[in-house]
Amino acid sequence: NLQYCAIKYGGIGYYSGYSEGDKYMIWVNKPSPAINITNCTISNSYEQAIYYDVSYAYDSAPVISSNTISNSPYGIHIVGNTNVATAPNISSNVITNCNTYGIYCENINAPGTIGNNRITGGGIGICTTNFNYIIANNKITGCAQGIYSDNSNSIITNNEIINSVSYPLGQQNNSFPTYNGNIFTNSGRPGIAVGGTITTNGTWIDVQGLSMPYIVTAVTTINGILTILAGTKIKVEYTGANSYYQNCKSIIVNGTLNAQGTANNPVVFTSNRDDSAGGDTNGDGAGTTPAAGDWGYIKINSGTTN
Repeated sequence: NLQYCAIKYGGIGYYSGYSEGDKYMIWVNKPSPAINITNCTISNSYEQAIYYDVSYAYDSAPVISSNTISNSPYGIHIVGNTNVATAPNISSNVITNCNTYGIYCENINAPGTIGNNRITGGGIGICTTNFNYIIANNKITGCAQGIYSDNSNSIITNNEIINSVSYPLGQQNNSFPTYNGNIFTNSGRPGIAVGGTITTNGTWIDVQGLSMPYIVTAVTTINGILTILAGTKIKVEYTGANSYYQNCKSIIVNGTLNAQGTANNPVVFTSNRDDSAGGDTNGDGAGTTPAAGDWGYIKINSGTTN
């Protein structure tokens, strides 16, 4: 275990299969039993302050807690294996100025917890990929984006996301998290960024009754079933009338799109420059106005059910 250590100014990993990605200052490589990292001060890594690989074929439940991590592109990066039960506990860390991710967890196959962390400045505060977590009681301040889910249906509860430069929440691909009790303050672009390919059955809900619009930031392809509730605003990021066809941000339906608008409460699809729907979500106040050709299209292909 590592506890009460000061670790700084490192971060170039090396082994026989070295690649440009192997830039870790604390490199935990498939340990058994788990290695815990607690009460350490970690700073100025070349790339990843903590890289923890728990992808080997046995259960592991590392604890990464009460550390102070600063001035590194990645704060904590955990890689698991979707076929192995791994339940990391990442709690009570103070992470500052990590300009790519504060906490990034991927391919985890057991319930784990990301809780009571304080993340300030930098890129995405918390990013989860290919796993479900309990993300609770974290405070994320001044990051580019707050909490980003990719193929992840986590329970996201009682977090504070303050002064996000861009969108406070993101949902990529098959991501339909549960949100409860979160507080969003002074978001630069108050909306939920969405994109990728949906192959399951999911719903774009009114998160916590806040009427935050969903912002299509990349081509969104529906191969499964997507339900959109009445009153939901879908805003597509500005592409521009002079952009090439293949660069248009659009919605492509190969499966089922079930937009459940009503006469009094329609589902709205519009440009992210359209402040009349869900407010200013491109962060420029009244600096731009919507116009024809701002975004691509909704394409419903042959054989779909809608």
